[in-house]
Amino acid sequence: MARIQLKLFGGFHAAHADGAEISLSARKGEALVAYLALNQIQRQTRERLAALLWGDRFEEQARHSLRQTVLAIRKALADEDASIVITEGEFLSLDREAIDVDALEFHKLVREGSQASLTRAIALYSGDLLEGITTKAAVFDEWLLTERGRYRELAIDALTTLMGQQTEQGDSETAIATTQRLLSVDPSNEDAHRLVMQLHDRSGRRSAALRQYRIYVDTLRNEFDAEPDPHMVQLHAEIQAREQQRGLPQEITSPGAATTQKVPGAEQDEVSLPSPEKPSVIVVPFKDLTNDDSLQGLAYAITEGIATALSMVPVLTVSAPSSTPAFIGQDVQSDAPRKRSDNQYILEGSVQSFGDQVRISVRLTDAHSGNLVWGERYDRVTEGLFALQDEITLNVVAGLEVKLTESEHDQLSLSPGTENLQAWLLVGQGVQLLQSLTRENNAKARECFDRATLLDPAFASAQGGLAWTYFFEARFQWSVSPADSLERAAELAEKALDLDPGRPRTYSLLGNIRLMEGNHSDAVAMGEKALALNPNGAEVAAFFALTLTYAGDLERSIALANYAIELNPYHAPWYNWILGRAYRLVGRYEDAIKALSTQLEQNSGVMWPRVELASVYAALDRLDDAAAQGAEITKIDPNFSIRDWTAIPAYANPAILEREVAALRKAGLPE
Repeated sequence: MARIQLKLFGGFHAAHADGAEISLSARKGEALVAYLALNQIQRQTRERLAALLWGDRFEEQARHSLRQTVLAIRKALADEDASIVITEGEFLSLDREAIDVDALEFHKLVREGSQASLTRAIALYSGDLLEGITTKAAVFDEWLLTERGRYRELAIDALTTLMGQQTEQGDSETAIATTQRLLSVDPSNEDAHRLVMQLHDRSGRRSAALRQYRIYVDTLRNEFDAEPDPHMVQLHAEIQAREQQRGLPQEITSPGAATTQKVPGAEQDEVSLPSPEKPSVIVVPFKDLTNDDSLQGLAYAITEGIATALSMVPVLTVSAPSSTPAFIGQDVQSDAPRKRSDNQYILEGSVQSFGDQVRISVRLTDAHSGNLVWGERYDRVTEGLFALQDEITLNVVAGLEVKLTESEHDQLSLSPGTENLQAWLLVGQGVQLLQSLTRENNAKARECFDRATLLDPAFASAQGGLAWTYFFEARFQWSVSPADSLERAAELAEKALDLDPGRPRTYSLLGNIRLMEGNHSDAVAMGEKALALNPNGAEVAAFFALTLTYAGDLERSIALANYAIELNPYHAPWYNWILGRAYRLVGRYEDAIKALSTQLEQNSGVMWPRVELASVYAALDRLDDAAAQGAEITKIDPNFSIRDWTAIPAYANPAILEREVAALRKAGLPE
């Protein structure tokens, strides 16, 4: 494996093989590394490199700047022996074996041209080459502009070819996602708009096809002041006529904008999911560009705060990154949210520190056209960040042209709940650690929440986070006395509720605690309360779905688990565990295997999806597969026993417990 991983699409990102970030403080240092990496075949002369980046200076000054930059690069890369940045007289180069470059791999995969290689290539293309980077060096910037265009054209060609391959195979859903990705790169591509309309039409989703036509028309008029092609006008008329002939209301195709869904056994007969008229926003985890250890977790905390505030607004549909540990501190591939064709807008940004100053850049873009709707840069001292969260949130809403009532404005003005910056940052770190649901990270999260409560005992988020660590300790039996841990979790949860009665997550936590105590009716009531407070909350929907698997309302559990996943395309792997568990309990075993395997692909070291899989394979009489899962379970937890696993939470229906115990015995797990 190469010593350095270099990502040039969507910006500049460098890391060591172990994942440790590499920070090059100077923009021209990044530019020099990128230029050498992309021109590995040919060694570069010092004269050319000096002229490329410092052409506005005298030759000696330019060469001096080059020498200093090379020294800084070697220090950042831990290249003490000069084996990565190689000097040979007047020539400079990078060791090809030492550095993996996403752009070069992309180029290679595109040349291969197979469907598998094109799919991998497109996954690498997370934005323009060195997006957002300028050096004010005319020669370099001109070179970069040409290279960006070349790679963009390669991406368009690859997407077009891949789109054709998927369409020929009849894989409409994947073809639509690929075509939407193509439109994010080339918004005015008429063939792509036409294909999306045709594929939606063939699948009976004519409202989505008509919506695509409106996007096409708006793009033409806004960018080129042009009218639609007559053939597109005709296609639109035909689809519209078929839609009208149905005599039915238009379908709702967006996963986060489904029609009212019947839910058996609920006090209310229906769960009203967000309506299609609501503007839909996906909040992508902000990039963390800080070099200050004291500000670790700042990007995550700001993202979470903005997403949470927006999700409380009834007139918005928000996909929030509340469970995105895999993306923290990384360049999130910008095509991921765009693959969800129902999202209208993407909110993304970055956080960077300069001494006691913090720069937060935010932009809101149209998910389909890629056009910038609104963007802003904020330079603040670290103590001024809390008011900034409200300011950014309100600006986003204004950018969406949402008319808020006075009460909705009040809802948006959610402070972090503390005036202590360090406490706020510690909670951001703690929430991030909790998402993995591992014993080690649970302990680390507790340290963060403990420190936050010492800094501000009245900080509800800190008390609530601390309660979650004790709950998980009890739920997964990581403590000597799970009963004591559960009691402590309940005390802290009640304290958090007293401090802030409006926090949906606290009701989710109390619902889980009541479930562990065997009080199913109170557990369901708490889940209902959490969902009522935040109907856009993916996490509260997921936890409520888990509660319902024990309370016995399995169809509603499946509906809520799917809803949570659809709300949050960056959901934590444990969402899939809950969905797979619900599928298992209703006997949809193949669906269960698919969901549980998805979790294990993302997080193979956890035990509970393997317990579910062992039960599924036992039910299907796939005993070798069941035994293989059993072996992995006992490897992860040598003390695993069926008795401990099924002790808590209790099932409302004892017959379900009996079936589970029988399945785990059949899988060969110890009593």
